[in-house]
Amino acid sequence: MMHINQIRNRINKKENKGRILSFLSLLMIILSLILGGMIYMKKDENGKFLSENFGISVNFKTFNNKVNSLVNSLFKFEFENKKNNDQLVSNSVMYIPLENNMFTSEDTSVSMLHDGVILGVYQDNDSYSLLVSYNNGVVASYSSLNEVIVKQYDELNKGEKFASYQDSFKVLFKKEGKLISYNEAII
Repeated sequence: MMHINQIRNRINKKENKGRILSFLSLLMIILSLILGGMIYMKKDENGKFLSENFGISVNFKTFNNKVNSLVNSLFKFEFENKKNNDQLVSNSVMYIPLENNMFTSEDTSVSMLHDGVILGVYQDNDSYSLLVSYNNGVVASYSSLNEVIVKQYDELNKGEKFASYQDSFKVLFKKEGKLISYNEAII
């Protein structure tokens, strides 16, 4: 008799495991269908596929907005910007003129005077030189720089830092092939 009870217990345990497994399988199928539907609603907010193929006119924008607000309230996502070296951009960039086209700035960094493109980066022994083409038609040649944080053909905005210097740096400004002053270059 004892042997029969043990066999019955083993059969009951196997049946319970089968029920749990079938319940979990059904739950996963339902969740997959829900997620698939939500992905469709996110990708086709105007229900274009449904209206073209089944003649059903739906709009999922309000549903998507509610789901987005719910997810954003539950989870705070901060996406990292593609450019890891973002820097604070100032509206006014000032170089402090010294003599013989030498300049300094408020700190030991050199910032863009206008939006522009780095045309070339050159290394001369211990220092670097840069050639920058600004969108206002000015081409600037920077030298006596000790560290450069950009590379050739980088597009930078006004105020973005692109190099640093030790004591001072030299800049020559040209517009239409003629040398111009710093005051003419910042206009």
